[in-house]
Amino acid sequence: MDAPTKDAQPVITGPYVGKVRIVATMKPIPIRIARCIPSTISNEECYQLAVVACRNACIAMDVVRHRLDAKMLERYLKPELIRRLLTFSNLLHQSRPKKGFVRDELRHMPVVPQHIHGLLVGPETYEVSVCFSIGDSHYWANIVLQVERGRWRCSLLDIG
Repeated sequence: MDAPTKDAQPVITGPYVGKVRIVATMKPIPIRIARCIPSTISNEECYQLAVVACRNACIAMDVVRHRLDAKMLERYLKPELIRRLLTFSNLLHQSRPKKGFVRDELRHMPVVPQHIHGLLVGPETYEVSVCFSIGDSHYWANIVLQVERGRWRCSLLDIG
């Protein structure tokens, strides 16, 4: 997604609250976007960035679970973030027994987003928190998107 331009756009100050459907077969989930600063970045762009961040968080969790290849994230994440995800994945799979945690729920159940919170903290910094579930367990992903060479790119992704 392209970065904001400095052309005359209206300044937006208020929050945006709505629902988003991440996958066509899934029920809509709540999304809330707030701002620390007035900005010319539209609610629609913030909404789209939050959806992209949510998708990347879900893909990242599937990479950690060895369900998807990390190459799917190369366009959106910095290389050091992908290395951190792969290290986390290796530690997770080495430390858990083959029965139970890795083999059953975490390994086989789908990642289901529950809600998304976006916060525009600066003209070129946007933070997104995504709550998702895998089976009966809930997890959070925190994502920081920053403008890099005219495009929004993930500079931090933390799953826990």
